Amino acid sequence: MALFGKFDSSYTSTGNGPLTSFANKMSFVPFLKDIPVIGPLLTSVLSAAGTVIESIGWLIKGKPISALTVAASGTVSTALNAVNNITWGALNIGSGITTGRSIGTHGRKLTESVIGGVTGMLGVKPEVLRSFPAGIGSIGGGAAQAGPGRFASQVANERGRNANEMYAAYQRGEGGAHINELQSANMGRA
Repeated sequence: MALFGKFDSSYTSTGNGPLTSFANKMSFVPFLKDIPVIGPLLTSVLSAAGTVIESIGWLIKGKPISALTVAASGTVSTALNAVNNITWGALNIGSGITTGRSIGTHGRKLTESVIGGVTGMLGVKPEVLRSFPAGIGSIGGGAAQAGPGRFASQVANERGRNANEMYAAYQRGEGGAHINELQSANMGRA
């Protein structure tokens, strides 16, 4: 559990694959650095393999800028976790207690932010770092339809009233202007 906020899988845009996630978890294991050669290399090899796989995935999709972004942020993450495993590892322990994430993950986030800022100013932000606004609207029906919908009918039934009468009362009252606006908007799309 993190002391300072929620650092879930959406914290970074890259490096959320199984190999990289496992490597980040392994970077918290204190005795790994004591195993000659294998210990310090284990997390580095797993993290690097995860970065390569994710980068190739973006190349296959035809997104070379995203692939380079993944490669750069993954390299920073792998290097920071490797340095942590070779040294005492106090930074990673502190980071794990306070945020639940490794130093490498924070380095990855910083790298993503820098790349996103620079490329955003140039107008070529990688797809892997883009955020997309939520779609707003409805699929048919709703308040713009000619009568009460399924939900309004269900509420009317629960209250023991007629759905058409409740809808007419709503339309005459506070909902009239809203319904008219929605119906006008739908007419423009037809």
